[in-house]
Amino acid sequence: MKKEQIIETVKTGAGFVIYVGVGAIVGNLIKSTTPADTSKIVKLCIKVGSLLVTGAVGDMAAKYTEEQIDEAVIFAEGFVKTDTDETEEEG
Repeated sequence: MKKEQIIETVKTGAGFVIYVGVGAIVGNLIKSTTPADTSKIVKLCIKVGSLLVTGAVGDMAAKYTEEQIDEAVIFAEGFVKTDTDETEEEG
């Protein structure tokens, strides 16, 4: 597996974990702050809103995480020299 494929796999896995985590946090927050006597229409609106908040926060967190992964790869590449790097420099 090539380096780029590994990085994309890590980003995909991290994104999944982030969305699940954000969804759980938003869901728990909504449950703990929504009064029990809320009407069905308002509950439906709250569900839709929570999905949108989950998506927006999840997107921001995933983007931030991907940037951090890219920075970590660049940082690590400064310490690791591969055989292909040496071949490219000689050619």
